[in-house]
Amino acid sequence: MGVDNRQRPRERLVRRSVGTQSRRLTIARPRAPRLPRFLSTPYVRISLFFGLLIALGTTLLSMPWATADGSVTDFVTALFTATSASFVTGLIVADTGEYWSIYGHLIILGLIEVGGLGYVAGLAIIILGRERGASLSDRQSLQATLGGGALGRVSQEAKEVIRISLVIQFIGFLVLVVGFLVAGHGPGEAGWFAVFHSVSAFHNAGFDITGGAPSLFEYRYSILVAGPITLLSFVGATGAAILIIIYRRRRWLTLPLDAKIVVAGMVGVAVAGFIGILITEWSNPETLGSQPIVNRIWDGLVMAVGNRTSGFSTFAVGATYEHTLFLLIWLMVIGGAAGSMTGGIKINAFMVMFTSVMSSIRGLAHAAIFGREIADAQVRRAITIASFAFVWVNSTALLLSLVEGQHFVQILFDEVSAFGLVGLSTGTIPGMSDFGKGVIILSMFVGRFAPFFLALELAHRERYTRFRYPEAEVRIG
Repeated sequence: MGVDNRQRPRERLVRRSVGTQSRRLTIARPRAPRLPRFLSTPYVRISLFFGLLIALGTTLLSMPWATADGSVTDFVTALFTATSASFVTGLIVADTGEYWSIYGHLIILGLIEVGGLGYVAGLAIIILGRERGASLSDRQSLQATLGGGALGRVSQEAKEVIRISLVIQFIGFLVLVVGFLVAGHGPGEAGWFAVFHSVSAFHNAGFDITGGAPSLFEYRYSILVAGPITLLSFVGATGAAILIIIYRRRRWLTLPLDAKIVVAGMVGVAVAGFIGILITEWSNPETLGSQPIVNRIWDGLVMAVGNRTSGFSTFAVGATYEHTLFLLIWLMVIGGAAGSMTGGIKINAFMVMFTSVMSSIRGLAHAAIFGREIADAQVRRAITIASFAFVWVNSTALLLSLVEGQHFVQILFDEVSAFGLVGLSTGTIPGMSDFGKGVIILSMFVGRFAPFFLALELAHRERYTRFRYPEAEVRIG
């Protein structure tokens, strides 16, 4: 047998002379050190990714050149803004258009773009960076984030989602340029406004740089500004992965159940929200009541279709009736689709629970919709996520109301807005103490990660036993 003289990876070639002959020796290089065990899970790595992103954003926003007047921003304001931008929430403690300079706007824009695609891109980097050595856990995480797909194609799916997302933002930019030009802005300002608001709307971030509040009040009835922003918000809340599936299948009958549930849920919740907002605010002179009928319908449509997830608003949320705030709280808790740019318990979990309830009313033993049965394990996961969200937002809202001494419904609204990554606010957050702002920051962090991480962990923990306990009756009702 011959000797294999080929140099292998991680080996260094050494020649040593012995007399008149030259011997070829191969010395193996030491293996690269492995990551600590606590960094081996995608949960920790993605959390660290966002932690570093927020730290970088906080540092940059603390610089004097990031503010319009050249002053140094205090730590809490910089941290709050960086967290809100990275988690595409849109809650602010300083007016984005007036407080920050053009450099500050660029930093916020970068945080929105990286943070919005970070959940997909971060997991994609893990897989694409070490394609052959990617663990099954990494691939399952990215598969769940993308809303399905084959495990062998998750990296390709991730690249396609990112590419489609960038294309949609570019199309939105082109339309918004025309809208801001028609609104009377110069070419340079119109182009910058279009770039910023296209990115902010698609990622459902809710940041605007036009100045003043509410964010879209100046363009309230501009079809070429409010219209594209609303549509971008709705598309971003639906998710690029679902759009890709719809484009590939093109027929309702061939769509997978997950896509059907998302489409039906997004449309159904938008219609219910639209009708509810019109009913509750129709006679309110500070919101819809003082407007012509056509304008009232338009305002209700804009708020219900896109702004319940994006945080853009055409009228002051703080001026609405309390029952309207309660309606918006429910809409924000539901959120958008799994794998989209939004927070909340996700429309998928809501539709699974809704299907389970309706199936129970119909006398069915298992949840079924569109001719397909939903596994009991998925129903339990949806209920667990919804229960966690219920406990979290109510507990933190109660804590904030005790500490801050403000009206409970308004506190609850802003807390749900933070957890759902929405960005709508009644105006209580700027006046909160540093402790209260810290609780809101924590809620944004939990709202970004908890529903997905909890769903993935429950799926990993699912096990099938060979025996079952005897059934017993429990009195209900």
